[in-house]
Amino acid sequence: MSDIIELRSGGARARVAPLLGARVTHCALQNAHGAATALFHPYPEAHTDLARWAKGGLYPLIPYWGRISQARLRHAGEDFALAAHPDALPHTLHGTAHQAAWTVVSRDTASLVLKLDQSPDAHWPWPYEAELVFLLTSRSLHIALAVTNTGARPMPAGIGLHPYIARSPGLGVRFAAPKQWMPTADYLATGASATTEADDFGTGRRLGDAAFTMFYSDWNGKARLTDIDAHGSTVRISASPTLDHLALHQPAGAPYVCLEPASHTSDAFNLAARGVPGTGTCVLAPGERLSGWATFTLD
Repeated sequence: MSDIIELRSGGARARVAPLLGARVTHCALQNAHGAATALFHPYPEAHTDLARWAKGGLYPLIPYWGRISQARLRHAGEDFALAAHPDALPHTLHGTAHQAAWTVVSRDTASLVLKLDQSPDAHWPWPYEAELVFLLTSRSLHIALAVTNTGARPMPAGIGLHPYIARSPGLGVRFAAPKQWMPTADYLATGASATTEADDFGTGRRLGDAAFTMFYSDWNGKARLTDIDAHGSTVRISASPTLDHLALHQPAGAPYVCLEPASHTSDAFNLAARGVPGTGTCVLAPGERLSGWATFTLD
């Protein structure tokens, strides 16, 4: 597409598509030996159906991450009916910002600032403003994101990032998270418990090729993915304290793994309305802002 913006820093390249939900469609970073390595499984730039998006690249999760059960949101004693997502029926999926066209605020060779002013609609009944800042270096991609309640009523909100990290069959994953939220078959969180040995990646382990999905919280904001390619490269992910929830998702045999930092768990707003603690739910007063960041670095 002609509106793709390419960022450059040394031998690193990143391509961002503002009109495709502010997606990073491609990113290659230089490893410690100077070789360019794909960070993300590529997103096909000719695929423009954002309701049924292709699996690849990275996209923002605003104003929430995950699913909202039955497409009904309980907030401040009210029930809000939302439009369900066609591939997650009867639930919603991953917010609205990645299905919208963003505006370029500023750009230079290695950085880009995007903005989105979103009006209420069937998918989200509150207006909001979102911002994304991309900064590319030869070894890293830094992404800052924020959402602001631009309406007159308090708004439940969340933020996160959804990367499709390229992987080799021998991929190893390491991060520390003391709590896990067991997902249902359709990826709704059911409540927190101590992370079990079977789902613990605190000392690092091979993920294998089988399907794996788990939601975590209180993670330490640092993750390592080793041997993501034939050269044995390692990706380090660092995230702000705001993004203290993490999802690890891998479909069986997929050429990617999704390690998604977010501010809350799946169906967090409804769980919090039922009195479940620790969901990460945030309620923004009019004019209030929620922000965070994540950095992907190649070693």
